[in-house]
Parts: sequence; C-alpha cells; structure tokens
Amino acid sequence: MKNLAKILLVICFLVIDYGLFSQPYRTEFIEFYDYTTILNDLVKTGKKSKFYEQLNYEAMLFLDKSSLKVLKRVNPHFLDQNNIDTTNYFSVVPKNHVNVLHVSFTNIKQLFSTNDNWKSIILQLKRVNLDSKMDMMIDKEIYTKDNQKAIITIRQTSWSITYRVILRNKKLRFEELYEIQE
Repeated sequence: MKNLAKILLVICFLVIDYGLFSQPYRTEFIEFYDYTTILNDLVKTGKKSKFYEQLNYEAMLFLDKSSLKVLKRVNPHFLDQNNIDTTNYFSVVPKNHVNVLHVSFTNIKQLFSTNDNWKSIILQLKRVNLDSKMDMMIDKEIYTKDNQKAIITIRQTSWSITYRVILRNKKLRFEELYEIQE
C-alpha cells in the first residue's frame, strides 16, 4: 500500500510539474514591442523609460537603423555593453538569405495568430534546420514597426535563427539576419 501511495504521489508531482512549467503556445504568451512607442518613450523619459532596462537594442537597430541616434543619446555605451558591430545593421542582406512568401494577411501580427500558422509559414522557407514542427519555438518578445516589420528568433534544441520579416502587398519577406549554433 505504501508503494502505491508513493507512485501516486510521483504521478501527481509530474502532472503538477508539467502543468506549471511547460509553456504551450498561446497568442497571449507573445509580447509585442512597438518600435515607435519605445522610441518615443526613450526620447521623453530617457533612462527612466520602462523599456530602458530590458531593451533589445539589436532588434531596434534591425527594425530601423535611424534609431541609432536616439539609442546613443539615451545610453552612449550600449554598443560596447552589448558587443554590437553596427556594420551588421547597415549592410544589405544578401539575396541568398532572403525568402519571399505569399500570404493573405495585412498585419504582421497576424503571422503569430496561431502556433500552426507561423510554423507552417516558417516550414515553407525550406531551411534544413527548420524541418521539424515539433520542437520549433519562437521567442516570446517580438519587436515590430508599423505593423509591417518584425524581428523574430526561432529556436530549436541547439540552434536559433533570427529574421527580419517584412510584410508588403501580401508578401512576407524573410531576411535571415544571423543564426547561432548553441
């Protein structure tokens, strides 16, 4: 009887553990950060901005390199602190790192409306490392600009890739910015 109680306790713990710590995809799980809102807040409040501490400088620069001036004014040392080489942000993405897909939506946030939606679109890129829908995850923080651009990072167990995604005339342009083997 004691063994049965122990087994039930372990099963109960595993169910609770899975429920508490697993992160199923939910649209409310994604946090959208609007470029214009962030920039305006940084201009207005500087280091007191609610975005200052956790700001993804890289995403801001990839969305629009003109943010460099404001970012330097608010935090003159951010390039060194984040080990950022600006030549990466000012160069054009080579054609062999660009894919264009036809879609039916008009707002970049619609790409993330469901788990299956963004995964099926990503699989259309036909990337070798993005061939498994099961273990593909997207970072919850997505920086957007004008509902037409987004910076996203897709992760798998030991690998990640970051894209700038641009929506124009019902076409999604995926520009591969960099990938990391972890």
